[in-house]
Amino acid sequence: MAPWGPSLSSQAYVGLAGNFGAVKVGRQFSPLYQAYGSIDPFVNGFAANINNFFGTDANNSSNYERMSNAVIYETPDNLYGLKASVAYGFGGVAGDTSAQSQVGASLGYLNGPLTVSYAYHQANNEQAGETGSAYDTFKTNFIGAAYDFGPVKAHLAFDQNQQGDTFKTQDYLVGITVPMGAHAIFADYTHKDNKLVANADADQYAVGYTYSLSKRTNLYGAYTYVKNQQNSLIDTDVAGNSVGTVQVGVRHSF
Repeated sequence: MAPWGPSLSSQAYVGLAGNFGAVKVGRQFSPLYQAYGSIDPFVNGFAANINNFFGTDANNSSNYERMSNAVIYETPDNLYGLKASVAYGFGGVAGDTSAQSQVGASLGYLNGPLTVSYAYHQANNEQAGETGSAYDTFKTNFIGAAYDFGPVKAHLAFDQNQQGDTFKTQDYLVGITVPMGAHAIFADYTHKDNKLVANADADQYAVGYTYSLSKRTNLYGAYTYVKNQQNSLIDTDVAGNSVGTVQVGVRHSF
C-alpha cells in the first residue's frame, strides 16, 4: 500500500477500457499529476507533496492536478513496461474553444526496479479573470526516475516551468524510500530556482513514516519544513516566511 496519496473520489468520469487501452471523459487526474505520483516518495500526498514546488505558476500555485471537461486516452498495461497517456481539457468559454483549455501528455517506463517518467502540460490563458483578461499560457516539462535497490529506493526529479516569455522556474527533487517490513521511512529534499525574481528561491525538507496495521490501514506521521528566501511565497502569504508542518493520523483505504 502506498504511504498516502490522492483519493479516487476526487475524480468524476466515465470511460471505456479494453485491449486498446482506456478512454475516459470527465474531471480526472492529469497525465502530469500521474507522472509526479510515480516518482514522488510521498506519492502526491501530505505537506511534502511534490506539487508544493513542481508545476507552479506565477502565483506559486499548482492548478494542474486535475483537468475538468477532459478527454484522456491511456495505453494498455502490457506494452513491455511502457505506459503513455494524452489529454485534452475543454476550456468551457463560450465562443472560444481554446480559451482556458489544457493539453497534457506523459510517457513512462516501469520494468523491474526502474521507473522513468516524462510529462508535459500546457494551460492556455491560465487563470483568466472574470472580466475576460488573461495571463500568458503556462507550460511545464517534467522528468523523473526512481530505482529500487532493495533496502533503499532512490528518487530524482526535475522540471522547468514557463509562463509567457518571461516567467521561468526550475525545480529539483532528490529522495529515498526505506521499507522495513511493516515500517517505512520516506524523505526528500526539493529546491526551487526562480530565474526571474531575485531572492525568490526556496527549499523543502521532508520526512515521513508509516506503519502498516493491515493491507488497508496504516499509521502515519510526517514533518515538512519550507525555507523561503526574501521574495518567495511557497506555502505562505507572507514573503520570506519559513513554514513547518507536522502531520499524524490513521489512514484506511476502502
